[in-house]
Amino acid sequence: MERGVWIASWVALGASIGLVVLHLFPRLHLLGRLVVIAASLTPYGVPLAAVALALLALTRARPLVLVLACAVLMTHISIARPYGPGSGPVPSSDPITVMTMNMRCNSPGHEELAQLILETDPDVSVINGLGRQPRRELADALADRYPTAAFTPMPGFPECGTVVFTRLPFDGWVSPQRHPTAFVRAPGFEFALVAVDLPTPTDGIGPWLDAFDDLIVDMPALEGRHVMAVGDFNAVLEHEPMRRLTRETGLRDAVTSSGLGWLPTFPDDVLLPALVALDHVMVPPDLVASRAWTEVVPGQEHRALFVEVGVST
Repeated sequence: MERGVWIASWVALGASIGLVVLHLFPRLHLLGRLVVIAASLTPYGVPLAAVALALLALTRARPLVLVLACAVLMTHISIARPYGPGSGPVPSSDPITVMTMNMRCNSPGHEELAQLILETDPDVSVINGLGRQPRRELADALADRYPTAAFTPMPGFPECGTVVFTRLPFDGWVSPQRHPTAFVRAPGFEFALVAVDLPTPTDGIGPWLDAFDDLIVDMPALEGRHVMAVGDFNAVLEHEPMRRLTRETGLRDAVTSSGLGWLPTFPDDVLLPALVALDHVMVPPDLVASRAWTEVVPGQEHRALFVEVGVST
């Protein structure tokens, strides 16, 4: 029994140290998909390090080992600070509600999604991964409330793609942006909406990085405007390309930067709750969120993410 506790304590400590290393050296994420998956678990470093410290204390580990475990725990607490609740700027105008989720070209749940949108009444919905038939049925269900249903196909898979539903004035897709971009007029402000659906790194690191590079290249053309990049980034905030995106464009996650906590969106099923936050509403410093939450869509692995966004005071 004691040996089992000793082994578990060192496994937990080793894993928590590994997460610290991945956070401090994000270029390591580019080594392969398994490293990317491991890095996505960085927010779990706090409970992991706390368990390691408790188990080491039970096994009466040497003081130097306990000091190391304490240092690792404190480091993870520092890393996780953006996910804690806090207070940030409040919108100076009435916020609009932005919603996003990825249906993954998987039809179950589109009727429930339509009902959810009608009940929550977001001003803008960015739905990734809608196949042809679900797209038509969803558009028909929402037509009375959302006159705009702008579709853009996935590269190499035109049967499925991203649809933006909105009742706000929508000027259509802007050319030649690498990611679907449109100018939207909300009450009190206008913004450039970038609909994001990036490839998953588990299918290859190269295409994932290229998609982030394209998104970064798109941003200068939108200077002087409020920007919202909304959708499935297939990345958590700790991932190297996501950190590079925030550093080079000034965009930041609306939820965490506004002190609204941590909202995982994937994978959601009957056995486990959502574990990682892959879906984001990314905004510049002049836009802030006043409220955010997620909703379950039956039959889907992604949760729907809702964020109320307005111009910062």
